[in-house]
Amino acid sequence: GEFAMHRRVSLLAIVVASLLATASAQPKKEKPSGGGPGGGGAGAGGKKPPGPRPGAPPAEGKPPSRPGSGDSPAAGGNLAFDSAIGKLKGTWAGATIPSYRTPMAAPLLGTVGYGTDSKLMYGPFEAGFGAGPTSTSASDARPPYPCKDGSTYSGYCPGGMDVKTCEETLFKTCASGTVRTELFMDECGGHAIPYHYHMDPVCLYKPDDPGHSGVVGVMLDGRPLYGRHETTGTAPADLDPCGGHTGTVPAYDSWGIPEGAKIYHYHARTEPPFLLGCYGDETTSSMQHCRRLYQSGTRKCGDGAGVTMSGSVELEYDLWCPCYDSDGKQADGDSNDDEGVVVAAPAPPRPPGLPDGYDTWEEYKEEQDRKAEHAKRDAEKKKEAEEKKKEAEEKKK
Repeated sequence: GEFAMHRRVSLLAIVVASLLATASAQPKKEKPSGGGPGGGGAGAGGKKPPGPRPGAPPAEGKPPSRPGSGDSPAAGGNLAFDSAIGKLKGTWAGATIPSYRTPMAAPLLGTVGYGTDSKLMYGPFEAGFGAGPTSTSASDARPPYPCKDGSTYSGYCPGGMDVKTCEETLFKTCASGTVRTELFMDECGGHAIPYHYHMDPVCLYKPDDPGHSGVVGVMLDGRPLYGRHETTGTAPADLDPCGGHTGTVPAYDSWGIPEGAKIYHYHARTEPPFLLGCYGDETTSSMQHCRRLYQSGTRKCGDGAGVTMSGSVELEYDLWCPCYDSDGKQADGDSNDDEGVVVAAPAPPRPPGLPDGYDTWEEYKEEQDRKAEHAKRDAEKKKEAEEKKKEAEEKKK
């Protein structure tokens, strides 16, 4: 029996050795250098190098490369440039593009467009912060208080004030070190849940790149949004109050925009309205024209008035009017001047089932997430206090 066992093991070893010798004698297949049939840019081994998840923040110190000619298609949908009308058409981040005519007022709150990373893009305004110029509270509320000193919440910005003016004013009206900067814009120009941009989205392109800045998004009227420069290091000098102008743009192959196309397009700015003042075209060249687009409803362009921010600070500001000049300043406009045919934005239908006090499901979800976060923090503090109390009692024993 022992001899038979040794014999079977020896035979098995011979068979394995024979198979290995046969395999090594077979000719090896060469891997295509082009990454697949017809070549391409997949690199060695025919595999594309792993990239960041679509919409993920850039690696530390490495902002994503400027979108432009030759880039791989951006995630989010299917857009194509229509040279006959100078607009993008298709879908992006689940939205139909274009879904607004021009010229037309843009939503004062909520989505006005989408970034190349499919993130939401908003206009210059928030719904407001705090309950009033002199109001304080022992707990946060909705809308959130923008300042916190110990356990006391305070601070105020009215709805319809651009986020930059609001934040800068809070540093004057609130005690030093108490402004809750986490409520405002991060280094990429956005904030909140769901994440959305209000200001220049510098993580979507490289502002220091030479020439015309690259594409950073698409507005809901189908016009592309570019970074802040027209030429190297220089912003365009002829932007209209909507934030756009007509000029030649660099290619963006992912959306079929050809090199040198001369189209009406928007630019991001460091001053309000930051991303968009209104959905414009070649006719929206004057402040009066922009202001006439916002003449319906209770939130509209008026003559401006004193806005009390605290017991001692008052600003002249035209709330809910997103029309700004090239310096980011509001100016009075006579809505009877510069007559022309314009279309005011219709009031959006209220989403079915949305609880009272909210304008969008996004706003509702943001509030629920904020409440959950506060509840989590309160629970952690309570647990910590109980543990300290327990330790103190044990020490007494």
